[in-house]
Amino acid sequence: MQCWSRAARMADGYRPSRRCSDMDADISKISLAQLGFYDAGPVALISAAAEAGFGAVSLLGRSGIGKRLEHDLVSDRDLRAQVREHALQTGMRISDIETIVLDPDLDLAALDPLFDLAADLGARHISCIGPRLGSGSDPAALAAQFAAICTKAASTGVDIGVEFMGFREIGTLEQALLLIERSGASNAKVILDCLHLHRTGASLQVVASLDAERIACVQLSDAPVAYPRDLMVEARAGRMHPGTGTIALSEILACVPPSVPLVLEVPGAVRAEDAVATRTAEAALHLRAFLTAIATY
Repeated sequence: MQCWSRAARMADGYRPSRRCSDMDADISKISLAQLGFYDAGPVALISAAAEAGFGAVSLLGRSGIGKRLEHDLVSDRDLRAQVREHALQTGMRISDIETIVLDPDLDLAALDPLFDLAADLGARHISCIGPRLGSGSDPAALAAQFAAICTKAASTGVDIGVEFMGFREIGTLEQALLLIERSGASNAKVILDCLHLHRTGASLQVVASLDAERIACVQLSDAPVAYPRDLMVEARAGRMHPGTGTIALSEILACVPPSVPLVLEVPGAVRAEDAVATRTAEAALHLRAFLTAIATY
């Protein structure tokens, strides 16, 4: 599956909200997502990202795939204090905390420490994803649960960003927006991951219609022409550096208000055997090249 040929974009009726020429190669306002860079822990990630020129990082508070966390910021208060201090020393921000998975058996009270973590580290939002595709979850029950999560998060001043994925029950942009609308929560926002926009065939017209206040962030990566055998494997380990694949990233960025935060998420684009600092420097190099290239768009 491919998305957004030029003819399709014109038929879709999208209208850009900004020019990519307004962008530059300064990545100090861009966050580096933790996936693919977290194996040495959050302090090492912050150091590497700061050295590479990023202005923020995302951190992991709960696993989206049910794994036990090696670096548990929720329960390890000493580690959290180190992260907070190192972020201050390097001038780095914590853009967001991952991840809440909607689930009928989820204990909402168990999320309180996650909200405290996000507030403590100054994160803008916590990401939220749907159950695995085919789990048979009741949409009404998920909507009610999501609304309750937003209410609890609001008490700590944290937003909830819904990330749709083709391999989960909240699988499309439209489904994510409907969930947000049903919640009635002012702190409910959508995460626009360019890979998921591409693979699910999302409408650029819908993207262009979104207010900045409803978008948590745009996550940048690229993808090959071929549709993957496994969408989840691609999302977690098969992403490419922006500008090296076939996603219409310039068109996406042109549809999004300039105030919306950008996040780089490129697990799979860097070599896992390399040091975190090496991987981060490579990611920054490719990102700057991409931003320079689209400045003439």
